[in-house]
Amino acid sequence: MNSLRGLSVVVWDISQTLPEGDERTDLLYVADRISMLVGVLEERVRTRNHDDYNDKHQKSSRRGSRGGS
Repeated sequence: MNSLRGLSVVVWDISQTLPEGDERTDLLYVADRISMLVGVLEERVRTRNHDDYNDKHQKSSRRGSRGGS
């Protein structure tokens, strides 16, 4: 994730060296899209980690309750 975020910063920095025009606009668009992608990926990782934790916790709880039978 950090490499994507870094790429976004690099693209944005490069765009700042260009004069106003289509190339700069295109690079700003790319930097914005990369930033959005990083945000989406980070949210998916957080959600997946949360779901994995819940799944493991529920499985261990079920095992404990069946153990007495």
